Amino acid sequence: MSKSHNQQQDQSDCGVVCLKTILNYFDSDASLERLREYSGTSSNGTTMLGLLQCANKIGLETKGFEATIEILKETKEITILHILIENELQHYIVCFGYNNKKDAFLISNPSNAKTEYISSEELDIIWQSKALLLCKPTENLPKKKQTRKQKTAWLLHYVKEDMNLLSMALLLGVLLAILSLATAVYSQKLIDVLLPSKDSFKIYSSVALLFFLFLITAFIGYIRSLFLIRQSRDFNIRVIGYFYGNLLKLPKLFFDTRKIGDMVARMNDTSRIQRTVANIIGNIMIDILMIFVTTIAIFSYDKRLGYITLLWITIYGIIVFYFNPKIIKAQRSTMQAYAKNESNYIDTINGIETIKANNKESVFSNKTNAVYEFFQTAVYNLSKLSLNFGVVNDLISSIFIIGTITFSIYLIIEGSITAGVIIAILQLVGILMNSTSNLAMANIQIQEAKIAIDRMFEFTSLESDSKKGFNIESFQSLEIKNLSFRFAGRSQLLKNINL
Repeated sequence: MSKSHNQQQDQSDCGVVCLKTILNYFDSDASLERLREYSGTSSNGTTMLGLLQCANKIGLETKGFEATIEILKETKEITILHILIENELQHYIVCFGYNNKKDAFLISNPSNAKTEYISSEELDIIWQSKALLLCKPTENLPKKKQTRKQKTAWLLHYVKEDMNLLSMALLLGVLLAILSLATAVYSQKLIDVLLPSKDSFKIYSSVALLFFLFLITAFIGYIRSLFLIRQSRDFNIRVIGYFYGNLLKLPKLFFDTRKIGDMVARMNDTSRIQRTVANIIGNIMIDILMIFVTTIAIFSYDKRLGYITLLWITIYGIIVFYFNPKIIKAQRSTMQAYAKNESNYIDTINGIETIKANNKESVFSNKTNAVYEFFQTAVYNLSKLSLNFGVVNDLISSIFIIGTITFSIYLIIEGSITAGVIIAILQLVGILMNSTSNLAMANIQIQEAKIAIDRMFEFTSLESDSKKGFNIESFQSLEIKNLSFRFAGRSQLLKNINL
């Protein structure tokens, strides 16, 4: 249940975040933007009616009730409770049920970082209205896999046009990877074969050949970089065109409830997607190939050193797996805090005339400082997490290097390998560690891109204004029958109007 929990980033989003938590619990999902639209969420929050209408529309069977703590203890379904914080601030929480052993309710509070248990007495104090929404899944509830397929299809559609450039970059990258092994092989041959032979012609010829390989490597690297920066330009132009074009087609109500800075921040996030696509094709596949090739090369020199290498790769993978969810959460919080900070700057500057007219400079200055401090705290937490990951990475890598050197020295003393082989192995280990480290860092970059896609998809997946119409050749009369209307989550304005 803790994996289903979501934390709100805006004070008005507690209701829709509760719905998102319930959807995640049932292995489903929906963007916050869509939930805001369906529930009629505004800067003042969401009504119970809005949550009820939204929940039923997205595939949940939802009904509203009034109940007591005793009835809530016996309820087996997930519920959304309307509560009061400090007897004045209206809020929503998700109740997963009652735990008899702990004599407490398991609660997902959107304002907290994780789920918690709350005693009956404590819940009874804040749940003053005794109003709740009972939520059950239906067959119409979309699964997460469907949303993932939509996002993957969208990404592939825009990457497809760059496949020629990316394929060339990949091919050139493979050549660079092969050439990078030349130094390790040359070092071993130089120490074990060429120098003992004292053949000056062969030695100097080999140095000239190595220099020629370095020149080829530099040229190939230059051509490959040209392909990648061209792909970067073309991809960013297409994605921004798609994103901004869809943004302008959204209903006017969307722009009335969204902040400009948040939209700008999401458009800027698209560059993360491009960098990740280029990195996957241009670097990640090459790094995987390098890990595979260098491991085989180390095995060819000595199987025992090869097994040590496999052990280190396994441990490193476990470390990455451990840090991965924490990094994802920290990255999402940082990107959302950045968008909120950008929005605050733009909104404050746009409203400077009103601020000065009401002599509220100090109030908005304090608010801006608080928002910026929140953003910097998110950056600090992400940086600290990255630092912890880096320290663990360096520690494990240092142990691996020392272990490899120590065991290699033992093998030389034993007579199993030569001095040239240990030099080659150390260079291969350096290449292996660099590629493995790149993959770990690439994982962080991939998570950034996934979050950027999610944030962009929240806008582009919304229904646009319908421009479809029909031509009327002749007009004689206008008649209205049984016309009813209400805004989402609000009381009915028109009911059964007949004119």
